[in-house]
Amino acid sequence: MTIQASVKIEDLSSSDIKKSIDTIRNIIINGINDTKKVIFICGKDKSDKESYRFKISQLLEHNTNYQLAYPEDLFEDLLEGQANNSLLSLEQQLAEAVDLIILIPESPGSFAELGAFSTRKELAEKMLVLRQNKYKADKSFINHGPIRLV
Repeated sequence: MTIQASVKIEDLSSSDIKKSIDTIRNIIINGINDTKKVIFICGKDKSDKESYRFKISQLLEHNTNYQLAYPEDLFEDLLEGQANNSLLSLEQQLAEAVDLIILIPESPGSFAELGAFSTRKELAEKMLVLRQNKYKADKSFINHGPIRLV
């Protein structure tokens, strides 16, 4: 599955959020498919109720066709007691385990995830990057590097 989409998420109104969810739904569902899709969602801390990640997560959690996975939960469980592994060494497992990666670059950790995941073809093909419209035209490393790879 190759995903190439640009979604504007500036000042998420209810209408904007619903449109984003519809876009995500259309990407995930090809015809009638009753299997649960695993979505890895990255962005600002999941407890920050003002973040775009929190708002999108809240809407997706109510859909029984999706199972949301969060990096802080997944990587914490995988790394506990494994001093020889790093988060980057777990990328291949991530690529095989999820159907879609939604990445919202809104924090230092999510910037790093965007850089790391975009360099791996099998991860980049599963990524949907939701960036704020106000940053779309910026001449930045993120726009001219990782986002172009996705």
